[in-house]
Amino acid sequence: MEVLAQDRLLASHDHARLTAILNGSAGTQLSPALLTTLQDLLDSADIVESPRWTADIVASEAPVSLRAEAGGPPYTVVLCYPPDSDPANGRVSVLSPLGLSLIGSRMGEWIEWSGPTGERYRVQVLPPDAAARGDR
Repeated sequence: MEVLAQDRLLASHDHARLTAILNGSAGTQLSPALLTTLQDLLDSADIVESPRWTADIVASEAPVSLRAEAGGPPYTVVLCYPPDSDPANGRVSVLSPLGLSLIGSRMGEWIEWSGPTGERYRVQVLPPDAAARGDR
């Protein structure tokens, strides 16, 4: 699994929770590729304390809209942790390829990730109300 390299800002609460997952104290089993990707993310991200947090950065439990490069209307997802993941209802695990690409990204950025069979996806991160407005 490859995640597009980009500057990331992680909220301190997300950094702490992801570090616990990486260290195995959260009871989550991770593949070697996922461990490497998560370690790279944690090593390269800047940590921001919650009072300084801005709404233009993707964090857990905050809705965000995505627009596919191929077109179509934006759709909204909420980044969450594995126990709360429900992809059919727009709740995407932070440990999924999309989740690892989203966390810490900025509004307006294009992100890329690879699916399980190597297919590439590219979406633009938008404020959560973009899907309701039907931004194009």
